[in-house]
Amino acid sequence: MIDDDNGLRTLVVRVVERAGYAVDSASDGQAGLDRLADRTYDVIVCDLRMPRMDGVSLAPRLCAMPQVTTCLTCQPVMENMARRVVMR
Repeated sequence: MIDDDNGLRTLVVRVVERAGYAVDSASDGQAGLDRLADRTYDVIVCDLRMPRMDGVSLAPRLCAMPQVTTCLTCQPVMENMARRVVMR
């Protein structure tokens, strides 16, 4: 879970952990990217608007990583990027 809103990030982590999943979190895109240097994840949930590195900047970097197999977004601002990722 990558989000700069500490309250929301904590809430999502707790809900997902209670559902039985292991969860890691980061406060911005750069911190999330740093975690990927030595770990892999099945799912990455990321906010779009964050300091240091936002989700718009993070998404193409994630999609270029061999350990990330799928990138999805529900935000219209990322629509064209999502189309390119799905097509590759």
